[in-house]
Amino acid sequence: MFVTYLSQIQVPFDVAVQRLEPVLAELGGWAYEAYRTGELLRAKVGPGRTTPVLAKTVVMETGEPEYGHDLFTVPIAWKATGTPMLFPMMTAELRLAGVSDGTTQIRLSGSYSVPFGSIGQIFDDALLHRIAESTVQNFVLRVANALRQ
Repeated sequence: MFVTYLSQIQVPFDVAVQRLEPVLAELGGWAYEAYRTGELLRAKVGPGRTTPVLAKTVVMETGEPEYGHDLFTVPIAWKATGTPMLFPMMTAELRLAGVSDGTTQIRLSGSYSVPFGSIGQIFDDALLHRIAESTVQNFVLRVANALRQ
């Protein structure tokens, strides 16, 4: 399944990249918090639950950043700990792109495979994809807020 979210900030591209580089090590914690937000969404739309039942610790690994003209890309992998075969693992790219002199676009695009074949696909269609979208949106907005400062 493919998931993406983007945001634009009124920060020049070069400044945004300078601000992102020191916080790359913190992205794993942000991934964890973004996942928790997704879990709260699941609790709200799930079958009669008020608190997350499938709460899981997630970790994010970042690859070597790639630089280009008005483009900065960081490969990432986002996965659950403990029993990862029960939860999707997402591979993605966090990308900063200069779209004008004073504006930078932040985009997280990735894909994940749903565990348990067709049964997992039904669950993903019904609920899990919304959690993934919420998680990715929350993560991008956290990055955007950090780069504005």
